[in-house]
Amino acid sequence: MNNKAAKFQEYLTANNITGFNHEEFSDEFHTVMFRSRIVIKGQEIPMAIILDDSIYRMIRIQLVSSVENTTEVVSYLNKLNAKYKSYKFYLTEQNNLILDSCIMGKDEDESEVIIAVLNNIIKQMQDEYSDLMHVVWSK
Repeated sequence: MNNKAAKFQEYLTANNITGFNHEEFSDEFHTVMFRSRIVIKGQEIPMAIILDDSIYRMIRIQLVSSVENTTEVVSYLNKLNAKYKSYKFYLTEQNNLILDSCIMGKDEDESEVIIAVLNNIIKQMQDEYSDLMHVVWSK
């Protein structure tokens, strides 16, 4: 496990934060992915915290699988991306709706910042989720 991931696991344990599973990858950056779910408006949504040997830490949330009305959704995502500076929304090649937050830092232990950003995303998504889902599910 890379140093950032080890420190994050220590932080989770020390603060009794449960609900994360981690997976280590054998890649050049020694990537470790901490998977969990968040609850937004009563919906359990998959998310991951991705830590590796780079200067980046990623929070990735899969808000929706297989968006159909991509033109309307992309237009709405552009408005959200202009509104929120610390994270961005996009559609994957499979039309999954993703929210990513990239946290940069030189220190290997940014655990408090990661959790603070995640909590901020959850709070802000409570406000945005209904409108976003209205656009996603409209025909």
